[in-house]
Amino acid sequence: MDSLTGKQRILHAYLFKPKNPLPENKSLLMVESFYGGENRYSSEYQILNQAGIYVLSASPRGSAGFGRDFAAMNDHDLGGNETLDMIYVSRYVADKLNIPSQRVGVFGMSHGGYETMRLMTFPGEVNGYKAKFPFGFGIETAGFCDIIWQHHHSNIPDWTALEAGDPVKDSLKLVDRSPITHADKITGPLLLIHGDHDNRVDIGGSQFMADKLKELGKTYRFVKFPGLGHGIKGVENNRKYYSECFDFIESEVLNK
Repeated sequence: MDSLTGKQRILHAYLFKPKNPLPENKSLLMVESFYGGENRYSSEYQILNQAGIYVLSASPRGSAGFGRDFAAMNDHDLGGNETLDMIYVSRYVADKLNIPSQRVGVFGMSHGGYETMRLMTFPGEVNGYKAKFPFGFGIETAGFCDIIWQHHHSNIPDWTALEAGDPVKDSLKLVDRSPITHADKITGPLLLIHGDHDNRVDIGGSQFMADKLKELGKTYRFVKFPGLGHGIKGVENNRKYYSECFDFIESEVLNK
């Protein structure tokens, strides 16, 4: 509920539909975990649509484009209400499209990479609210799985302090909301992608999760991009990125 108006909030979202969707028994929905819901052209959405995949782009609490107050709604609540929003909207759209959860994937970069792992390892309750959606697979790029470690190994520690909280005073909350803490609850195979020269989100943010999933015997792939910083840049790197993504989806989702 909106504390100012007393009315229920409505989240903004776009559903991008492929002109030639995959056959019904192989239909896929991919959900952007954060930084979605903007009225802009996205080459990534178009590439996924061209592959026959539905794409859901929603604006959870904390998103840009809807005013300062809305953008601040996840301050000190990283992995909290924004995660609940994405669970609710994913479940709603998957039901509308009649796509089973095992063929619903979540993807994102940076904060979105964190949120991808958070959604796939969500323990079931946060801020006194229970929610559940077993995402079938995930693709995270340049994300972090340990909030406190990220705070001490990033060139923007002020960001984690604002979004997540104080790494000392709020340490118990930050540990609980770190995906690596609940890695044993991961709901499906995970593709981790990271540049080894990333000084905003150090490659350890993905490496630690890969190591933990290996220890737990979970299905994952970890692809490193030599010399690459934060995000996927350059024609050849983008070719490799999409090649890795589609190969992962084909082998770990469609052919299982």
